[in-house]
Amino acid sequence: MISDIINCLLNRGKSSDDVALRELKSALTADEYLEFDEIWKDEKEKHAEPKPPEIFKYELLLKKAVLADSKMNSYSNKIYKRSEDVIKKLKRSVDVTFECALEYLQELQSTKSYLWV
Repeated sequence: MISDIINCLLNRGKSSDDVALRELKSALTADEYLEFDEIWKDEKEKHAEPKPPEIFKYELLLKKAVLADSKMNSYSNKIYKRSEDVIKKLKRSVDVTFECALEYLQELQSTKSYLWV
């Protein structure tokens, strides 16, 4: 019974489906869970290298673009006076912010090839 649950969880993990922590806790013994927790901490430490500042800048540009897009979508769902003009301005703003993020990413790809190793 327990091995069936563990195999099911393994298959879900392999197929990129999320496995809830409570499901792992219920399928493993206390010792097995402690061992899993230690292995997980070790793996997280291996991959905990800090991001280069260029990536942080790109993420910030992308976040601004997504925020502008969300604002435009929210505004376009409401009816205001002169809303068409405002929506056009917001669309231009969205386009510009996404273009800035894309241009920065393209610049990074051409000048900082070590980021894609």
